[in-house]
Amino acid sequence: MSDEARNPRVPLPRLLADFRPFLRPGLIALGGVIVGVVSQVLMPLVVSVAVNRGMVEHSTGMVAWCVAAGLVLVGGVVAGSYVELRWMGRFGERYLADLRGRLLAHLHALDLDYFSREPSGRVVARLTSDVEGLQEFLQQGLSLLLRGGLLLVLTIVVMFTQSWQLTLATLAILPVLAVAGRWYRPRAYDVSMGYRESMAELLNHVNEALVGMRVVQAYGNEAPQR
Repeated sequence: MSDEARNPRVPLPRLLADFRPFLRPGLIALGGVIVGVVSQVLMPLVVSVAVNRGMVEHSTGMVAWCVAAGLVLVGGVVAGSYVELRWMGRFGERYLADLRGRLLAHLHALDLDYFSREPSGRVVARLTSDVEGLQEFLQQGLSLLLRGGLLLVLTIVVMFTQSWQLTLATLAILPVLAVAGRWYRPRAYDVSMGYRESMAELLNHVNEALVGMRVVQAYGNEAPQR
């Protein structure tokens, strides 16, 4: 097993260097994430002010101010989500187009011995299913990761401003979640690698069957190929 298979983590500086040519749409998408999450976190505070200082104290002006602020925050959530989806899609598609080109160029540069040792299905899987998985992560998973992380941090900050005692009590569950995540991650990785290997074997079988279809039909060997 190679070192890469033993340690699936990609070094962060290497990943950022790979993203550098496409940094502009990525940063714009990040700005959309920040605007949307900040608007989402501030919304409960505006509702709290409207109830405590507007309705309880019968202040029509405060209620009107809170309604206006709420509308602005709703617009911030909508605008942030739009910018995030639009520019994260551009970032992902541009990066993946470049990655596919580099992968194909790398395959062309390999010697013939590599293709005699490596099953063709595994090569096809790297160029199709693996890249599609990366595409799904860049266009959906990365946004969820950024949004979830920022939302968690800002929510904790707001909670501390309201009641640090209740916040500490709520955060007591985090060590349990960390242990559960540490237990789950290697098992999920093993399942994922098993799926990838199975997909590579399937693609290799299909590729060989299609390439050798004339031979298969000539010898009447269709049934074992199913």
